[in-house]
Amino acid sequence: MKKLILLIFLSVSAHASERIYGIYSSLQVHPESGDIGGMEVLILHDGRPGQCSDSALVQIAEGWVQMPNLVDCCHCTNANIEFSLPKLGTFKGVIENGVLNGEFMESGWRHSLPKGKSFWQ
Repeated sequence: MKKLILLIFLSVSAHASERIYGIYSSLQVHPESGDIGGMEVLILHDGRPGQCSDSALVQIAEGWVQMPNLVDCCHCTNANIEFSLPKLGTFKGVIENGVLNGEFMESGWRHSLPKGKSFWQ
């Protein structure tokens, strides 16, 4: 029985370390102009039943902060983060070593977003 409990604990711990959920952000203030630039993504489990139970809250800033978009992030894993924004199109990326690297396919706009605290914290 003890071996079974240990096996279950190790399985849950390994699965938890693979979680994609959290904040990935490159938002920063430009030192000379004071403008905010970059992108912030919060990937979260939204509790919906079925195959699409994850969402991404995405905020872009290009001199000024834009209104965030809440979009589906269906089937997202460390090896495949994909969501679409109305104005920028499809973002495809991967999470490696705690960094979300990807690009908007239509424009080629690339982002590297380290996992950590929100710019707004």
